[in-house]
Amino acid sequence: MAAAHRREEDRRMNRAAAPVIAHPDAHVLRLLGRAVHGVMGHAQAGDLPLSAWTLSLPQEELCELLSFCFPELDDLERMPAQQYDTLMRQASWEQRQLVQLLLAQCTIPVVERHAYWAAHVVAAAAQGSRHLWEDMGLGGREEVSTLLQYFFAPFCEKNIAHLKWKRFMFDQLALMHPDVRVRKPDCTLCEQQRACFPAEFAQESKLT
Repeated sequence: MAAAHRREEDRRMNRAAAPVIAHPDAHVLRLLGRAVHGVMGHAQAGDLPLSAWTLSLPQEELCELLSFCFPELDDLERMPAQQYDTLMRQASWEQRQLVQLLLAQCTIPVVERHAYWAAHVVAAAAQGSRHLWEDMGLGGREEVSTLLQYFFAPFCEKNIAHLKWKRFMFDQLALMHPDVRVRKPDCTLCEQQRACFPAEFAQESKLT
């Protein structure tokens, strides 16, 4: 009897100690679906590197993500495995490291798999030449902020200077890897480069 009571007590304690997973926010999940659609579409259109179409996810995981975001899609056609793996491996070092940067600063509690997907979507979009929200297929910086703050609140809290998110991500990546020459984000199609990189433009002015 005493042993059974102890087992029941242990079960109650384990349940109390288990992390409480937040109920997924429907609005945020809709934003995630729109971002998945936007990144994959822009990769197909040539506005992002073609490797961004895979989101640097294994093909089975990508199919799981697509089924989750777009349940109306019945049977997803797979790309030949070797072709898909070759494409996925073309993702840049920076893209892969941005995924790790975000995942190391997840909001607690969130659904871990959703955060995993979100990190891959954001990192893939960050390889583009426009505003992050444009390459994610979202309606503006506010929607990117909503997505990031939901899944990666500790990361967002560090942006006390309110830098553009893509600039901030690459700055954080450079801080994480001081011995690596981290490339600057590609912002060649953004009209606000001068606002984000004033020091670089000031240096160019001196040289000319």
